[in-house]
Amino acid sequence: MRQYKKEITKSFNKMNANTQEELFIKMNNGDLNARDTLIKNCLPLVIEIAKKYSINNKHVDIEDMIQEGNLALIKAVDNWNIERGCITTVATWYIRNALNDLISDARYKIISPYTMSRSASEDLRKINKISSTDIFEISKLTKMKPRKVQRLINSKAARVDFKYMDDIIDEQTIARKCMLDLHDLCNSHLNGIDKSVFGLYIGSHGKRMKIREICSKLNMIEQDVRSIINRCKTKLKKVANA
Repeated sequence: MRQYKKEITKSFNKMNANTQEELFIKMNNGDLNARDTLIKNCLPLVIEIAKKYSINNKHVDIEDMIQEGNLALIKAVDNWNIERGCITTVATWYIRNALNDLISDARYKIISPYTMSRSASEDLRKINKISSTDIFEISKLTKMKPRKVQRLINSKAARVDFKYMDDIIDEQTIARKCMLDLHDLCNSHLNGIDKSVFGLYIGSHGKRMKIREICSKLNMIEQDVRSIINRCKTKLKKVANA
């Protein structure tokens, strides 16, 4: 990533209005070098936008965002009409639209119930509450696009089986799991310090925290925090499987 950024920065030249107009005319006359120059000079813009999008969309790799953004940039250059705005303005909208589609598609790319995002799980619950099987009627009632409704229905995703809670609550994979039911159980069946510690551990109020971060935040020793987490896992497993 750093090497790629260095390489595109070397070939970057800031374009003023006159330069853009000159390149636009050349490109429309069939000059491929002018087209390539426009694309190369906008590549840093793709990285800048992708970085902003990646902050709240960790389920999509930034490399995938950049690749998708680069494809959108090429499309923007090929369809650019200088009368509608400068190339950076046009490219920005193309890139944003492409990343929005990528993020939406990734959110509903469900391999199994355990890889479903919390947002997708909530939307699926809305669908399951409706008795109708008509895609367009469900779309109207839930205010979701028909395409999104169809994807969720086709996923045949189910409620998380808490027999596998130990697999779900894993340091490296927890961010990809469906945590909706676990959050509900935590809020309903835990109290006091147990609820505080376990809530931080699974990210009930934002980003989930590591054990050392919980220790620092609550001024507790690591052994006590681990003991509380294990106790909560055992308790919630019993409740979920009751």
